[in-house]
Amino acid sequence: MIDKKNFVNFDFSLLIVTIFLAIIGIFSVFQASNSHYLKMQSIWFIIGLCIMALVIYFDYKDLKSIIYLIYGANLLLLLSVMFFGKVSLGAQRWIQIGGFRLQPSEFAKVAIIITLSYLMSREDMQMDSLLDLIRPGIHVAVPMVLIFLQPDLGTSLVFVAIMAGMLFVAGLKWRHIIFLGILGVLTSIFAYYKVLEEYQINRLIAFTDPFKYYHTIGFQIVQSLIAIGSGGIWGNWLNGSNRRFERMIPYDITDHGFVPEPHTDFIFSVIGEKFGLIGTTIVLLLFLFMIYRILQIALTASDEFGTFICVGVASMLAFQILVNVGMTLSIMPVTGLPLPFISYGGSNFLSNCIAIGLVLNVALRRERDTIF
Repeated sequence: MIDKKNFVNFDFSLLIVTIFLAIIGIFSVFQASNSHYLKMQSIWFIIGLCIMALVIYFDYKDLKSIIYLIYGANLLLLLSVMFFGKVSLGAQRWIQIGGFRLQPSEFAKVAIIITLSYLMSREDMQMDSLLDLIRPGIHVAVPMVLIFLQPDLGTSLVFVAIMAGMLFVAGLKWRHIIFLGILGVLTSIFAYYKVLEEYQINRLIAFTDPFKYYHTIGFQIVQSLIAIGSGGIWGNWLNGSNRRFERMIPYDITDHGFVPEPHTDFIFSVIGEKFGLIGTTIVLLLFLFMIYRILQIALTASDEFGTFICVGVASMLAFQILVNVGMTLSIMPVTGLPLPFISYGGSNFLSNCIAIGLVLNVALRRERDTIF
């Protein structure tokens, strides 16, 4: 329930920037696809706001009483994908529920933020030695492995980012951070040679020199770079692509299939082409402000549970933004992570709305004023 006197703590700036990014996403999805996707993304927008309001209404501290239910339901959904999931584009990640394709891995990120926050905020949780990492490590590893097997490498790496952010705030010692970093490098090398699928290895190879592999595995990255570059300073959403590129490429390359999946994973390429440097800068600044506000709320939360929730959400969003934007600019390998609130997709959009709803919930019930 909401105490009216707490409304003074409500973070309207975070809500406004979230809505603004979602509206940019709706317009960008329409630019990259057609009216069907525009209609669906608009529906997700309305449903997402309703779910966010519902999440804000109930006190987040009450989640402590159903932590095991949340974690268990999360694992059950992920396991159900292995037996009843629908295969699309070579991956088995979705469950068909009526006319809606549910992607449990998206909601698993929010579930792990809640449950890991509870674990990290317990009084018996210490960060004095590497042995103290066993409990949170196992807690995150179980759903992470289930998602990796779908296969979904990108989403499974988000779990690493969430745990890393929480461990850092919990006071993990630098020697332990260095050790985990070395372990991560060794694990990556092992995974490259023994675990990753061929298409995942091809993405890493293409990342090293996309222009060398332009006609094969590097095509998507090169087309993304051309699309973003063709937008110039102001973009070409009114006049088609920049005239100086017309002899190199067809105009409106994101409209004609030259950038695969432009309305989902490569939506930032659409923003770059349609709205230019100005548009992409505005989007990145909005994301930066969003992360800043979430971290400010983390600093002023009334308890450690709320602090860890905010840190987990900030880590999740920051990692996804970095990877998604980075892969369209060829500074990160292609992993298939959507751009929060902008890429098309119901599960992704709704899960992000739940995450922001949790942060606004923490802000509403804090007992201290903001620092700035």
